[in-house]
Amino acid sequence: MHIRLIPPLAALILLAGCKLVDQRTFFPPSQPGAAELARVTSEERPALTVRLGPTEPDWHPAIVALVEASLARQTDAAFEVVASIASGADASAQSRGAREIAEAIVGQGVRASQVRLALRTRADAGLHDILIFVR
Repeated sequence: MHIRLIPPLAALILLAGCKLVDQRTFFPPSQPGAAELARVTSEERPALTVRLGPTEPDWHPAIVALVEASLARQTDAAFEVVASIASGADASAQSRGAREIAEAIVGQGVRASQVRLALRTRADAGLHDILIFVR
């Protein structure tokens, strides 16, 4: 009876350190790179939110400080200027304001190819909010 137990026990001991071969052996799942992680966190929180309007403070000094700080960290930083509007609202004023901010960024020495304009509808959008993301 003891002789019958030896081969299964020997096989169990020999196979204890083995693992199954499957698709993950040859094609391991890729980890997101630094660029993907930065893009995900950047989309959640803008680097700067500008509120346009006659009673709002001048936004030019904030843009100058943002561009200087961003270019000091990363010389090829890309700026995305997003005019966020509520659903069904008129986008003309927001798009003009976003264009002015983009022109101010380009005026600071950033190449036009590094600045992107976008318009997004958001349920929680303020009446005159423009979001600036740095990537």
